[in-house]
Amino acid sequence: VIDGVVTAATTSHTFTNIQANHTIDAVFAPTGVFTNTITSTTGANGTISPLGNIDVISGASQTYTFATTTAGYDIATVIVDGVSVATSTSYTFTNVTAPHSILVTFADTTAPVITILGNNPATTTVGVAYVDAGATAFDLVDGTTTVATSTDLNINATGTYSYVYVSSDAAGNVATSTRIINVIDVVPDTTAPVITILGNNPATTTV
Repeated sequence: VIDGVVTAATTSHTFTNIQANHTIDAVFAPTGVFTNTITSTTGANGTISPLGNIDVISGASQTYTFATTTAGYDIATVIVDGVSVATSTSYTFTNVTAPHSILVTFADTTAPVITILGNNPATTTVGVAYVDAGATAFDLVDGTTTVATSTDLNINATGTYSYVYVSSDAAGNVATSTRIINVIDVVPDTTAPVITILGNNPATTTV
């Protein structure tokens, strides 16, 4: 820009026969291919692809995909440029014009599976001690886990009651399962005995 007038771009300009004050301004614009770096990292028990530093052409897009590598784990957080975004299995940077970062973490979010042993529902009679068959629990990450129980069972009154089983893993995921117990009255015996006659019937004898 010479004396306020835009002129053709060139690498030099010469003022000749200078008789007055002049101004000259040079404006520079980028040329060639420019890139911005996106840095991706991941926590344990999962992957992000691509991983590490990727140079992305200015204005282009870059997609990242995530997956767990350990049974029982799910995507916990996706953090883009230091800000948590909605969890998904992928994330795309569009119109990249600056450096970015993306971090994905994974966590155990799967509760143990409880298996109730014996009949469910179970039936017992009033006044008869009830012995529960119990339950087992297995977690994909921790293996066998302990099972706690609670119940509102009253064997002295007819009704429908619950036997509740609870199990949790090291990550704090909790599972519950319930057995229904029906307490019924003693069923009266209304069937007469069966008599079996031995020998001939009718029988015959002499005077």
